[in-house]
Amino acid sequence: MKTPSKAAKLVLYAIYSIFTAVLYGWFTFYIFARLVHAVDGFSALHAYIVNLFIIVIVLIADTLINNYVVTKYVPRKRNGMFSRFLYWESLISFKTTLYLFYIFILIISRVFTLEPQLIFHEVFYSFVLSIEYGLILVVVFDKLIDHLAKDVTRIKVIAEKLRGTFDKKDT
Repeated sequence: MKTPSKAAKLVLYAIYSIFTAVLYGWFTFYIFARLVHAVDGFSALHAYIVNLFIIVIVLIADTLINNYVVTKYVPRKRNGMFSRFLYWESLISFKTTLYLFYIFILIISRVFTLEPQLIFHEVFYSFVLSIEYGLILVVVFDKLIDHLAKDVTRIKVIAEKLRGTFDKKDT
């Protein structure tokens, strides 16, 4: 597989990041719209809770996948389908997709607030309002997961240094 030039990678990165953000947005809107029509009394609060759940799952999955690829994965077959997926996935992470998507949502939310006559679909408007501040949640959960990962690493280092210290009896 031929590696693209830096300019081509930048263009592919931009296209791929916008594509994945739109795909993620479509997926979350599809879930929201289905739940609104399927569940009686499904409210913006319920959508907010589902959004929290999705953000946490995506950020944890992103961290686990990136850790696995960086530390443990060794490609066996140069032209394998999984290796190609990892190459494309290495262009952008799920975390970047979340950030980009919620930036779009914040912009759309502000446009709807400033120009209410632009609201063209009530379910979409409810969807935007229910996840309006999702970017703040992404940042907070992202930082929390980073800090937890650092704490786990720190705890492992300290535990390794202290290994055997508590097993000995003081005489």
